[in-house]
This record gives sequence, structure tokens and C-alpha cells, in this order.
Amino acid sequence: MAKKTDLGATAEFRIKRKKKKGLAGWQKFLIAVAAVLCVIVLAVLGVFTYFKYIHKPISGISGLSPVSQPNTADSVNGDALAVPDDISVVSDRYNFLVVGCDRAEWLSDVIMIATYDVKEKSLSIMQIPRDTYVTVNNKLILDENGAISFENFDGKNDYGCKINSVLGHGGNLAASELSRIVSLASGASNTEIDTICKESFLDIDSKTLSAYMNAATRAEKSAMEYDIKLKFGIRYLSALLARSFGTPIDFYAQVNLDGFVNIVDAIGGVDVYVQQDMDYDDPYQDLHIHIKQGQQHLNGKDAEGFIRFRYGYAAADIARIDAQKIFMTAFIKKVLSLEGIMNLNDLIKQVSANLTTNLSFSDALYFATNALDLDLSKVVMLTMPGSPKYLDGVSYYSIDKKTMMEYVNTYLNKFSEPLGEENFYAVEIAAGNTSTPPLTAADITEQQPNLGFLRPSSGSGSSAAQSAQSPSETSENRDGNSDPETTDSDRDTGPDIEPETESVPEEESPSDADASLVEETALTDAFSLEEDAA
Repeated sequence: MAKKTDLGATAEFRIKRKKKKGLAGWQKFLIAVAAVLCVIVLAVLGVFTYFKYIHKPISGISGLSPVSQPNTADSVNGDALAVPDDISVVSDRYNFLVVGCDRAEWLSDVIMIATYDVKEKSLSIMQIPRDTYVTVNNKLILDENGAISFENFDGKNDYGCKINSVLGHGGNLAASELSRIVSLASGASNTEIDTICKESFLDIDSKTLSAYMNAATRAEKSAMEYDIKLKFGIRYLSALLARSFGTPIDFYAQVNLDGFVNIVDAIGGVDVYVQQDMDYDDPYQDLHIHIKQGQQHLNGKDAEGFIRFRYGYAAADIARIDAQKIFMTAFIKKVLSLEGIMNLNDLIKQVSANLTTNLSFSDALYFATNALDLDLSKVVMLTMPGSPKYLDGVSYYSIDKKTMMEYVNTYLNKFSEPLGEENFYAVEIAAGNTSTPPLTAADITEQQPNLGFLRPSSGSGSSAAQSAQSPSETSENRDGNSDPETTDSDRDTGPDIEPETESVPEEESPSDADASLVEETALTDAFSLEEDAA
């Protein structure tokens, strides 16, 4: 007799066995991966939220903050810009100094002030022509505490020079001070070295000074000396900008030409419309520019040529500044594009390797996360208003003080109220404004290729530039070369280079007593040359 099978019991057993078996291995793996991804996403969102909405950057240039404010620290010069106590600093508005520096000659041929308003999602960038006439004074750093002093700088009876040489003046002062404290620290105890550093205006600690004094190789020591000079040179230039133009600086970024090329390559190049053929060769600088007119994709090297080229521009350096506006617009668009975001890691690597800045990593993340919301219609490009002027045979660019005050109060003002004339110590040596009017990045994008300001026949700036040339000058430089970058008259000074002694304009001529002080000041700026000779 056949044995009967209990089918109900068998089915029940199978169900129980499945329950005991649980999830398959691949299912567990997927759940684990999903959990890890959720943790990563939550962490990224947390970091993004923190840096975008909670973290607040702290100004990194001590002693230059105009008033006590929530977004700056070390505010030691409360009345630096003579701002009344009832005027506050606008929250989440920051000023940046961007400097493109020639490492060999210490000429900062690219100087820009950028004001970033995080709340308004706006960015204003003012380019300062390298030939802009400014006055410097070694008293700028010589207050009773040995720190940068605004009170001793009146902007009138000082040493006149081009703004691209100011970084070099600061480097000269830093070199002299470094030599002095090294002499004092030789054979001193650690406690004594610490005191020497605290009393110096170089903002240097005992660890850095000791490392410099005990550097193993000459190359290592030279690199450390360059960094010390540059750090103070930036502070010196920042002080001049704050006092002359009412623009206190929170953060700075300095990049060299090699770094610029690498940074552009890191984002995959940029697309611009080239308004005329660019052909120029200078074997001495290893500079070779050959770019055709029309829509072009520029790699890093081509982009360098594009922003340095000026040969054939009737407006010379001003037209080159306008070309740089085109590049900056294209660069910002590329960084904010999908391709730019995909290349963000490479960009960060190149920026870290080639940029000297006082931005902390956390502050950089704060600005980077917020910059993703930038609106091109709120990105404004400006040229410092002014016009060309010859003074004692040297070509300068004179600020238009009235228009500059309007620009600062409209686009670059960190304060809740407009600044008055007492906050602008810049010296005007010629009347008029021939610069390009303000343009938004959206304007530049939409109007290419018909902007026209680079063409020799366009714009009042071009004719003004031509009329300002000396009788012996044409589109070529004063030394007879067609160098798109540097001429002999551009080389005002640099560390270890004795500066020329251009006089101040006649209407600002000091008294005989003051004149001797000006001469003494100018001679002081050549101290590093004298000390090296000694």
C-alpha cells in the first residue's frame, strides 16, 4: 500500500526554510552599498549646507579692516578709512585682491579688485591698469608699533610711481626688515627670537624665521625669502588700495603665468570670439602668439597669449584689459558649466599648486559652494575710470576720481552708506575718463562678436590713447620694440632694483621741506640694492 504524503506539511516546511534562509548575498551587498551611499550623500549635503549657509569667512589680512565687523578679524585700525561709527559693514560682502605677478621683476601687471556679495549673488570685478599713477610712502608702515599706518599716508606728498611697482616697493621694505631681524636673531635664544618676531612688522613667527635662517640650500632659502617678501608686499599693496580708493581688502590671490596656463588647461580651455588676428613673437620672453580671428577654443597657452596681446590695439593696455573681460567671462561660464564641474577636481589641484592666497580651505569651500549660484547678469566687469597722461616723459594712467567714487559706491562698497571724498586719497593728474563703461558678463556673452572695443577704429578710449602718445611714439613701445607686455618705462622698480624718481604732479608739488622728504623716501625704496652691495 502506497505511503501518503502530507502536501500541506511539505509546503509549510518550505516556507519555514525560506524564512530561515534570509536574504541572498547579492541582496545584502546592495543594501550595504545603498547604506554607504546614503551616508556619503548625507555627509556631502551636510558639508554643503554648512559651508553654504552656516560658515562665515574671516578676513585674512590683519590690520586692514576699516571697522569692527562680523566678517573680519583682527580689526586693529578702526578709523582707517575715517568711517563714522554708525556706518556698518554689509554682511556677507567681501573684497578680494587678485594679482598676476612677474616673479623675476616683481611687476604686478594684473591687478583686480573683486567684490563678492554672497546674499545678492553678485560679483563686481574692477581691473586696474598697470600704469595707474599712485603715490607710496615708506611711512605707510612706520607707526609707533611698527605696523602699517594709514594716518601717516596722505597720498599727496609722497613718491609717485606706477601701481604695478607697488608690490616691489613692499618687497623692498620686507627685504630690509628681514635682514634686520635676522641680524638680531643670530645667536639669540628661542625666547628672544620670539620677541624679535612679535616686534617686527613682517607678521612672521619664530618658527618661520628660524627655518629661514637654517635653510639647507640656497634655493630653499631663496624660496622662503620670496614668500616672506610676497606676503608683506600684498599687505602693502592692499593698504595702498584701501587708502587710495576706499576698498579695504579681505582676501588675496596671487598667480604666476605658469599657474595661469595650468589652471585654464585644468578646466579644458575656454571658448572666445577673437576680434582680430593676433600675431606676435618675442624669443626673449619665449612668448609666441598666433591666434586667428573668429570663434576659437583656447587652451592655457593660447589663453595666456590672448590676455597678454596688445600689439596693434589703438587703446593699447586698456584694450588688453577689455580683452581680459572677454576671457574672464568665458572662464566663469566654463567653471559653472557641467564640463567645468566635472573637471573641478583637476581645477582645485592646479589652483592649490599655483595660487598664493590667504584663503583657508574652509573659506574657499564657502565661496566655491555659493559661487554656483552666480547670475551672469549680476557679474559686472569694470575698468578703473581714467585717462592716459605723460608726466616727466613717463606714460601713466590717471584716475578719474569723481567717476571712481561713483563706481566704488555702486559696485565695490563694503559699507552700508556711500563713502565720501575723504576716503579717497588717490591723486588725479589728468581729467577725463576714456575707459570702457561697466559691462555685465551676460552683456559680453550676448554681444560677441560685436563688442567692438578692441577694434582700432572704435571708442573714445582709442582716440584718447592715441592723443596721449608722445610725439616719438607709435603703436610700438618707447624702446622701439613691439613687446605686448613690458617696456623700459614699465619697470618702475622691484626688489633689488633702484626705482626711478618720477616727480609728483605740479599742482601737488610739496614745499621745499616736503620735497626733501620725498627724495629721502624715494631713496629709501632702493635699500635692498644698497644692502646687497654691502
